[in-house]
Amino acid sequence: GERARRLYANQEAIVHFGRAAELAGPEVVSPERRADIMLALADLHDLVGDYDEALRLYDAVRTEVPSDARGWRGAAASRRKRGEYDVAIALVDQAFSSSFVAGDQRALLWLEKGTTFSSEGRFTEAIETLEAGLASAGNENAAEPDACRPAPLERFAHKFARQVAERNVEDEEDGPDATRD
Repeated sequence: GERARRLYANQEAIVHFGRAAELAGPEVVSPERRADIMLALADLHDLVGDYDEALRLYDAVRTEVPSDARGWRGAAASRRKRGEYDVAIALVDQAFSSSFVAGDQRALLWLEKGTTFSSEGRFTEAIETLEAGLASAGNENAAEPDACRPAPLERFAHKFARQVAERNVEDEEDGPDATRD
């Protein structure tokens, strides 16, 4: 499945990961490994636009391993892509309010919430959300400061999303007839 995914053979990868998910029952592999397989399959379904199947798999991961933010993020992202912005935001907020997702896993949720606001055209809220995510990255677990800081890629994604949102706010303020330098 991994090889097919790397080669962008999405349908072939779906078949292989689907078979792996069938074989990876709770008595065979750990819940975390099973979640990895199901998330890979869900991500592929999401990539090809099969959001119903992606959501089914993300929801299964959220049920089996509720502490894995990837299931929450994936479900919210699929909802966002379907235009269900309020549901996506509610999912992220539900993950934040639970005690399941903690530490550096929360960075994925801040990023998804900011992306959802930006996709909906709520650029000021997107900026505020991403700034809150960055601020919380250093404050969520003072006893273990490195455990809650986003990885470099996530920090870059936050910064990039914030810049895009800021540009969109500037465009919004300039009006539709404004031209860029």
